[in-house]
Amino acid sequence: MKTYCEQSMKLIIPSIRALLARILIDKYGFTQVRTAKLLGLTQPAISYYLGSKRGAKVVKAIKDCGELMTRVESLAEKIARGGGEIDVGTVICDICRIIRGSKEVLKSIYS
Repeated sequence: MKTYCEQSMKLIIPSIRALLARILIDKYGFTQVRTAKLLGLTQPAISYYLGSKRGAKVVKAIKDCGELMTRVESLAEKIARGGGEIDVGTVICDICRIIRGSKEVLKSIYS
């Protein structure tokens, strides 16, 4: 049996990254290259996220949960404002913990 973290690597984290990329590009006008550098990814990965080829499965569940979207939007804002002191990985882990604790969100992801 896979652990929650192993499962989230395939489903949840790509969805969070996809949402972050979309917000940084659409709301803040960042390029795919700049977004990739800020998120520690490659430009092709950002392109896949934007094309819903990665992370699309869980995006709707995250968008439907106000608390999760607020966290994602807050993280995107901090990144956009140059929050060099922010640890993106830690915030993503926090978002995953919220998902793990929400039976409603988990049900929408895994059903």
